[in-house]
Amino acid sequence: MVYLTAARRWTHTREGLFLGAAMLLIAWTGPASGTSGNALLALSPAPATGGFDAQAYLQDPFGWPALAAEHPHGWGVAYISESPPPGWSRPFLLRGGGKASIDGSLHPGFGTALDEMLPAHSAAVLTLLSAPDSAACYPGKPNPYPLSRNGWLFVHDGVIDIEGIVLGAWRADWGPEWEAFKSSYPRDYNGNADSTRGNAGEIYFLALMFELSLAPDDVPAAFRRTLLRMSVLPGWEDWQFNAILQNTECTWALRYAPAQAEHYRLFYGLTTSGTYCIVDTLPAAGGEWEEVPNFSLAVLPSEGNVQILPIEFSEAPEHPAGGGRRQADSGQGQGGESALGIWLAVAESPSIGVVRLRYQTPVGSQGFLEIWDLEGRSLARVPVDGGAGSLEWNPMPGTPAGIVLARLRVGALQSRQRVLLLP
Repeated sequence: MVYLTAARRWTHTREGLFLGAAMLLIAWTGPASGTSGNALLALSPAPATGGFDAQAYLQDPFGWPALAAEHPHGWGVAYISESPPPGWSRPFLLRGGGKASIDGSLHPGFGTALDEMLPAHSAAVLTLLSAPDSAACYPGKPNPYPLSRNGWLFVHDGVIDIEGIVLGAWRADWGPEWEAFKSSYPRDYNGNADSTRGNAGEIYFLALMFELSLAPDDVPAAFRRTLLRMSVLPGWEDWQFNAILQNTECTWALRYAPAQAEHYRLFYGLTTSGTYCIVDTLPAAGGEWEEVPNFSLAVLPSEGNVQILPIEFSEAPEHPAGGGRRQADSGQGQGGESALGIWLAVAESPSIGVVRLRYQTPVGSQGFLEIWDLEGRSLARVPVDGGAGSLEWNPMPGTPAGIVLARLRVGALQSRQRVLLLP
């Protein structure tokens, strides 16, 4: 028998559940079921200059293009121009197959892309793709990276299982807002008519865009909520979520590698032309570089100082202001209140033996507190009356140690937390 305790103990029924989630960077090396990468360079306006000559590095066949030897599948360039040529929309996206340098010189297509990008850009991302699985990475099209939506540039550098993110995120029941968003922003990279294939990074990007549509002025919060959605998917601990997001005013560089962190690193520095440069492979040619710590988001604004924000889930992530959000992660705000009056917090994680939870729901409401494992098996379920309170979950003897998911649900509203359970 499994128990949750409040003022009294409760006996629970078992019930199936599948929770969904989703997220961003560049070139890939990983299992055939996912996407991965390692050869990217991003530029964005900075308030100062530094010692790295990014233009020379990009135009030297023995500089960044030389990495094409390890990434033969193609290159991609995307940039946002302050003054796009007549008839062109922005941002510009240029994608090419084959190496960025051939016969000791730049590939003609890559050279043309640089000639257009370098004098015109105010934000730019360049990538080299090494795709282990053509159906997962670029079905029917050369190198789908970088990606662009609504004036944002995005690239993902890591490993995400394509089937897992399709089933757990793209097809997840996140409420009517998510369904409406998907209708307005359909996927471009379906896998040769197989709906469980395609581009995992694109779904990650769309999930992030969905969160930004709910809170457009808080990019760090959108990253946290997107990662929290991802963290309930089976096998997420083996995925790598490094990402870069840009607009004309700021660049956000996320390093979030639950596994193989030494292989998924990010660095940033200042260039001689007064831009930030973000790379995943350190150039040999000069400059001073700072490494983005793992589980952190580097915020690099065009004006002001760089910020390094930790990405942690010890408390529920912040919730966007305003009503109307459903099937989403509610967060604790000032004084324990939230925008929707529902939140769930864990007293401590890891938890040894007993998991202690605090919650708040609207007065007069009726809801449920549920515990699940990562395989989607129900471990506990207890009714919760409206108001504030606390609960303890005493796992049944023999319950294996590991991550469990706690979900507080009141009608269409919900708040979730991950807990690391130790014996």
